Amino acid sequence: MSIPGRWPSGHPLSAMGGLVCLLLMLLVSGSGQALTRLEEDRARLDSLRNALDALQTQAAELATREEQDLQKLDRTQRSLSSTQSLIQELESHGRRLEERSGRTRESIQRSALHL
Repeated sequence: MSIPGRWPSGHPLSAMGGLVCLLLMLLVSGSGQALTRLEEDRARLDSLRNALDALQTQAAELATREEQDLQKLDRTQRSLSSTQSLIQELESHGRRLEERSGRTRESIQRSALHL
């Protein structure tokens, strides 16, 4: 007597039914594990995306600060150059004043000798 929907006992496909059933069970079990791994990978990917976004934000902030620092440095260099020019002008003016005062002193001394 055979069960409807099954191969009769001794039929070559009858033994394969159990094997097919076993393979289907393994496949379903493997699918669950693969799905779990997929969900874990997706969570790691989301975490990595968030970390990348944070790093990109930090990089943008650093680039902005670097640009501001470069602008400050440029202004400081121009100010230093201007200050150095003023110092050179003052030194030159100071030398001319010393020369004049030396000549004035000599002139006063000569005038004092004639008095």
